[in-house]
Amino acid sequence: MSCYFIWGLGFLGTSLARDLRKQGHLVGGCVIEKKAQEYLKDKLGFEHVFLTSEVTKLNAFLHQSELVCVATPVSTTIEILGDLSRLSANPPFVVTDMGSTKSEIMMAARKLFPKLKFTGSHPMAGSELSGPENSREGLFQGSTVYLTRGLYPEADEKVRQFWQMLGCQTVFISEKDHDRQLAYLSHGLHLLSCAVVHLLGDHIPEVLDSPYPPAGGSFRDMTRVSLSNPSLWDAILRSNKQEVVDYLQNLEKLLSNWRDKLERQELDIVGIFEKAREIRQRVVRQIYEPPA
Repeated sequence: MSCYFIWGLGFLGTSLARDLRKQGHLVGGCVIEKKAQEYLKDKLGFEHVFLTSEVTKLNAFLHQSELVCVATPVSTTIEILGDLSRLSANPPFVVTDMGSTKSEIMMAARKLFPKLKFTGSHPMAGSELSGPENSREGLFQGSTVYLTRGLYPEADEKVRQFWQMLGCQTVFISEKDHDRQLAYLSHGLHLLSCAVVHLLGDHIPEVLDSPYPPAGGSFRDMTRVSLSNPSLWDAILRSNKQEVVDYLQNLEKLLSNWRDKLERQELDIVGIFEKAREIRQRVVRQIYEPPA
């Protein structure tokens, strides 16, 4: 049995804690609010849940842990990494995170080495839901986890093994490539999803008061992630601002080109759908099954 600590028991952090507990590991974590602490203890049965203000108890459990995972919004992760680096001259644990952007976090973490032995992580297993009450076991099973190397190779290997233990496929990637790719795979899409909703509200607001459900699967599928936590996504998009700006500029060019061709009856609609199907099938592949 190993001992793990999760800093931030929200949706992702609690889902991770549930998977680790199911495997028989000792799991501790911390939250800011007393209400969340009570829910995690009383409803989900986690014994070692501390408030961030309970410094002595929190530190005692941390120093039993072999790995600490920071599962907080990007906007607070860097501050927490600084706190962890000041705990002791030679902490026994390695540290990872679950942040959706990597460049800012990796820059800060490298400055804290060797007091902080850090490897970045980003599991592709998010949801528009939030809070420990929406957590679930098996969330990470079969997902891809992007890893960004720190300055301590042993930490890189330990973090890789940690995610593979949970049934994930791990891929090492530079923080620059990660943030550029995620602008197209996730970050820009969240803004685009919101744009679809705003466009409808601005131009055909009469459907908002329809006495019958006006939308089918297309609208629901395109706009699901517009229900995501606004504060969380404010931090993510600001952290990856330039890559998302580039995404939006390229999107504007593409849509402008399609609009002009459609007006002239020159748009290859069949070709657009065929190419889109091919690309999507290559990106959204069959779920990863870890080797037996």
